[in-house]
Amino acid sequence: MTEIPNKQLDDRLQAAGIALKWTETILFSWKTLSDLEPDNIRFRLESATVLSNAERPQKAIERLEWVLAKEPANADAQTLLKNTSVTETLQRGNWENTDTTFH
Repeated sequence: MTEIPNKQLDDRLQAAGIALKWTETILFSWKTLSDLEPDNIRFRLESATVLSNAERPQKAIERLEWVLAKEPANADAQTLLKNTSVTETLQRGNWENTDTTFH
């Protein structure tokens, strides 16, 4: 049996996830909302923010690219994409663990 998720219940689930700092619960709530309204830019942008903060840049970048394909001038998505790309580069290159000193 397929049920249509209740948006109010999802809002409560998201609030609980935020209060408890349960990243997966927060992501689940944004994904549920995105499934309900697949063209909603805010839902994708919010989930990208959570993913970026959880240091999961590749998934965040996928969502941000979708947002920017729909709204190329979205300043929030542009800024988050820039910051998330830096995070991805640091993770891939392991640059944060270097002992290099620049003079």
